[in-house]
Amino acid sequence: MHPLLPRLFILFISLSLLGTEDPVVHLNECVNGTAIFHHGFELGAKTLKCSVEKIVQGDAVEVAEYRNNGFNVMNNREQQRIQFFNLTVMIWNLTVEDSGLYNISCYIANAPKKQRSFKITVYEPVQKPVIEIDWNCAFTDCNYTLHCHDSRNSSSARWIVLQDSKPVEILSDATIRTLLSNTSVSTEYTCVLHNLAEQKNDSIGFWQLCSVSGYSYTLCWCWINWKTGLFMTAFIGIIFLILVTRKNIKGLGVYYVLKKLRGYLPFRRIGFNSSQNEAEYRPDDVEMKVLPTK
Repeated sequence: MHPLLPRLFILFISLSLLGTEDPVVHLNECVNGTAIFHHGFELGAKTLKCSVEKIVQGDAVEVAEYRNNGFNVMNNREQQRIQFFNLTVMIWNLTVEDSGLYNISCYIANAPKKQRSFKITVYEPVQKPVIEIDWNCAFTDCNYTLHCHDSRNSSSARWIVLQDSKPVEILSDATIRTLLSNTSVSTEYTCVLHNLAEQKNDSIGFWQLCSVSGYSYTLCWCWINWKTGLFMTAFIGIIFLILVTRKNIKGLGVYYVLKKLRGYLPFRRIGFNSSQNEAEYRPDDVEMKVLPTK
């Protein structure tokens, strides 16, 4: 590649940006909140005038101005709510009507006009979510439908599934479905209502789901620990069987037990013949004897 190409590319990008305006800054706030915009214009003796204008239906309406080292507000509504500081503009006690595009223009002696723009979107406060539960229980399991309800319908809803306080799944729907068998003690379903300015949440877990179904605390405990209970029951049963079997063996006596087991031993059916001796096993004997040949 020619060594001049990177320099030409940088020069082209620089020239293309000379005529562009600063990007619009977006501010998302709630009702009664405060919007702070950093315009970056230093106010001083050389500052001739700075004005704050709001774009209303395509027309620029002057809201406030800074002139002769003083700040003036154009109407009484904004009198106690807007202030032009060095480097920043602040608007207090926001209302939904304050949403819109604002332009800040400053004229400084012996310098070109400076202008910055910012857009405010004011949202209604997010309400605490209400979790609505529909359930249907059968003999083997319970099926739940969880709905994240917003009383004002002004926020977006989502669900976050937590396991040991760590998110494992995020669902963008306001309604989800789950089973009690898929819910452990460490599982938590968190309903989140949110907009671009704030969010609020509420959660529900295993014990709440189980109790909503009408089960007592004891039954809920048995439900969550049925596997452990099944294992312990099997373990205790095996121990009991071993103890009973051992007691019966001791009561019969060692000789009687060995006598009963002899019929199943392989050497009962095995013998050998020779020209001089013959091996013979007698059922009433305890050990093998070798008898002389007749």
